[in-house]
Amino acid sequence: MQESYLQTLKVSMSWESLVKLVNWFYSGELTRPISGCLWDSLDVEKKLEEVRSYVELY
Repeated sequence: MQESYLQTLKVSMSWESLVKLVNWFYSGELTRPISGCLWDSLDVEKKLEEVRSYVELY
């Protein structure tokens, strides 16, 4: 068995961020965060969850 000489980059990120990243790679477009009335109806905790995945990708 041969050793692999590929380098691995380990980055901690949430599952939601990973899903957005993979979708971005395959579609070429990054989904937009929730906005408008739907955003206004979310509580603060849900808003933080939504924004956190985009911040992790940045």
